[in-house]
Parts: sequence; structure tokens; C-alpha cells
Amino acid sequence: MTSRLRLSSLALLGMACAATPAPASQPPRPHTRAPALAPPGSTAAGEVPVAPAPDTPRPDATPSPPPTTCVITQESWEGTRPLRTPSGLVFATMTGAELLGLTTQGGATLQSTLHGLQLRTTPRPGDLPLFARTDELLFAGVLQAGRATDLGWSPADGPRMRVAPPRDARVRFVQSPDLEVACADLSLEPGYTEHMSANRWLRGRGRVAVAASPGGPTMLELRLSDRVKVTQLDRNGPHAKIAWRIDDGKLDDATVIGWVDARLLRDLDTRGGGGGTGYTGGLEGTSHWIGCQTEHPLLVDAGRGPEHVGTILAGTRVRKGPPRGALVQVEIEGPAVRQVPPPLRLHARAKFLLAPEHATECSR
Repeated sequence: MTSRLRLSSLALLGMACAATPAPASQPPRPHTRAPALAPPGSTAAGEVPVAPAPDTPRPDATPSPPPTTCVITQESWEGTRPLRTPSGLVFATMTGAELLGLTTQGGATLQSTLHGLQLRTTPRPGDLPLFARTDELLFAGVLQAGRATDLGWSPADGPRMRVAPPRDARVRFVQSPDLEVACADLSLEPGYTEHMSANRWLRGRGRVAVAASPGGPTMLELRLSDRVKVTQLDRNGPHAKIAWRIDDGKLDDATVIGWVDARLLRDLDTRGGGGGTGYTGGLEGTSHWIGCQTEHPLLVDAGRGPEHVGTILAGTRVRKGPPRGALVQVEIEGPAVRQVPPPLRLHARAKFLLAPEHATECSR
């Protein structure tokens, strides 16, 4: 009896132990892996990504290269060209410059150093033609620009210019002949071109088709009022290759090189000729010449009020005139050693202007 009661008590105690829950302070811990370290710039799992600040530079951003521009310079430049204010009015004519520079940065700008001034003006393509530095500039495959042929221009991307020959009623292109040319191949001053002697007459009157190859498509038409002297370069059946040097008009010094109908050519009894131009001038110097002590802003009024056109350099003297508003009208006498005649001619309606204290300083 006693043994049976003991066994029953042990069974009840085991059941009670099995029903008792584990303490809440010690829950079972499942086995988990430690999270991997996130690389710099990334977010860990379960975290909300944070957008970078707007001005935070990306580490992989590559700065774009600075833009390149066309720069053409010329020392001891000679010519006759107008100068314009920023608003486009012509205020003077220059006939020479110690240094001339054309740049396309921020728009075409012409900087000239002459007569004790440094002028920064806004040219138009017709004001300042460009010239080829080589004999290899060929338009439409049939018109070779000479080194003294005026070329119209407009800025192109990078250090290049888009150039085209001037229009001439005697030469009609079938399509626009403009080309993009490296600025290193262009000049602000004309050069000298060698030409071959003529040996044929090309019949004038009527239209003469010129092709880049024998029997090829017409690239331009010549519309001549009289016969012209040409050089026959080659012959291919009914076609002849000719070179016509243009020695007058807007296309002066250019050469038409192409294939024409050979029946339009006649023999030529050769005759010579030639000519040239030159510049005459000199320098004069003056003692006891002080002029400006430092550089000062120079303005001009060409009809639309004062406009900034450059700088009057140290050593340049002026003659004071009447006041014009808050400024003073001045006449530029130039540096102590100056060119005669002056390379700068101010137009009658235009007036150079300086601040009063600068005009007084520079008039000594």
C-alpha cells in the first residue's frame, strides 16, 4: 500500500514539472549570423537609405575639359579695317596695329594695340576677312583660295572657323562651298601666292560648267562677259583641266581649277605683266612727353552714348576737350614715339571720352 502511494505521488510530481512554463527572462535564442559590414556609401539591410546632399560631389564624376576657342594673332599688322563699339556702331578706322588678335571666346572679339591704346572691339565677318596660310584650301573641289583672297568666317566648335569665299558674279557655286578650317591655318594678314603662267584663252560669254573630275558633275559655273587667260593643266578626251587665276574683284588671288569642255580653249600668245602695292610711313618722337601715369578705361560715344572700347596705356598723351556729362572729351595724341600718319582715324561723329581726373593726368 505504501509503495503504490509513493509511485502515484512521483507520477503527479513529474506531470506538474512538465506543465510549468520556462521563465520569461530567458527565452530560447535561435542561432543567427552576424551581419556583414556594408561598403562605404551603401545602406545595411532594413535601414532607410538617406539621399546625399545636393551639393555633395559624386566620387566618380569627371570634370569636363575646358572649352577650346579660336585665337588668331598677328604682329605688325597692316590693312584698313573699321572698328565697332559693343553696340555695333563704327567709330574709327585703323590702318595698322602693333599687335592684332581675334578670339571667339564669348563671341568674336578683336583686340588691337595701336597709337598708345589697347582696343577691344566687336568685329563682323565683313569687317575683318581672314586669309589662308597655305595653298591647300579648296572650296567645292574647284576653287583654290589664294593667300590674299578675302575669306568670310563664322566661329565653329573648338579651335576652328567656318570659312567661305566671297560672292562674285562671275563664279556661281552649285552648292554652298563653306568649309571648317583649323584656326592655325588662317591668318589676319594676306600673304603671297605663286601662280602659273597662262597658255590658253577660255572663251567667254555664256555659262562654262566646271567639274572636279573629267565628265563629272558641275561644281560651279563661270559666267564671263569676255574671254580670260587660263593655264591648261591636263587633257582627257573632250575634257580639259584648266586653272584660271582671278586677279581682280572680290575673289582676287583665287584660282578656279577644274575640268571644262576642251572646245572652249584656244592658243594664247603669252604676254607678261604684274604689279604690287606697298606701305609708306614713318615714326616721329617727342621729348618731355609724360602722358598717362597708368592705364585707364577708354570710352567712345559714336551716337548711342558712352561705350567702353578698351584702355589708354601708360605714356599716351591726350588733348583735353569740353566736358560731356560726367566725362571729358579727349583727342588721342599717342605715345612719345608714334607712327606718322597715325594708324587710327576717328570718325567725325565719334568722340573719345575719359574720366575728368584721367583726362587731366594724361594731358601733361
